[in-house]
Amino acid sequence: MARTTQLFCVSSLYGVATLAAAIESDCFAEAERRVLLVADVSAVPEAGPAPDAIPGFAPLRDHFDEVLSWNEAIRPFHPAAWTPRAEDVPLLERHLRRLWRLGDDRVELVLESLAVPPALAIAQVFTGAPVHVYADGVRSYGPTRRKLDPLVGTRVRQVLHLELVPGLTPLVLREFDVPVRVVAADAFRRAVGELAEAGPELPSPGAGSAMLLGQCLSAQGFSPSGRRRICMCGCCGRRSSGGTVRSSSSRIPPRRSGTAARCPGRRSGWGCRSVCSMCR
Repeated sequence: MARTTQLFCVSSLYGVATLAAAIESDCFAEAERRVLLVADVSAVPEAGPAPDAIPGFAPLRDHFDEVLSWNEAIRPFHPAAWTPRAEDVPLLERHLRRLWRLGDDRVELVLESLAVPPALAIAQVFTGAPVHVYADGVRSYGPTRRKLDPLVGTRVRQVLHLELVPGLTPLVLREFDVPVRVVAADAFRRAVGELAEAGPELPSPGAGSAMLLGQCLSAQGFSPSGRRRICMCGCCGRRSSGGTVRSSSSRIPPRRSGTAARCPGRRSGWGCRSVCSMCR
């Protein structure tokens, strides 16, 4: 009987911590091999460290047998933009099975943000592989962002999520009647604790400290009072005098097509990245 290899795709340390907690919570069946597939979806991946190169990753690495790079596998294409052509899928699957020493393994995919690449691209390459989806934040509480090909959506076995909003069930992939499972909060706290202990010690924020908001938070168009509340929460619960919150991607010119024109972050002038829930 062929062995089972589970491919866990991540694009952030938050995702790695979530997957580590899910493994500790027995959310996945046993597998002979567990591979962490890292995708750096930043605008310029070459300009900064990938998630597996960020301080704090080392203790979470022990949950996986091997770490591979999706960026290296599809270079020179960008992971957040590339999807395979249908006619190339059989060749690509054979290539990746050889490159990653998968052979005839039964592959299981654990992906985030299934409606967009890189998760969508990986699901398309490994046709027929069962898929587990883990929520990448509060976006999972809303419906699936894009219409998903039934050949992909019907392969999803479960949606894993942290109970960020107690009592509220995520709507993502509801159209495919996918069961939802909560990842234990205690396991996630332990994973984040390991990450924090391994990282460098940071000085306590003082007066005039600033917090940079990325991804979805930078696109929400928070009022000044809302930004101050976020800053207070981010400073370990301590009220920061004169604290400032700024978007990590402000003043990016809006695109003229798609839903970007409706993005509240762009309308408010705070900007948005390509990973914004409305702009991807």
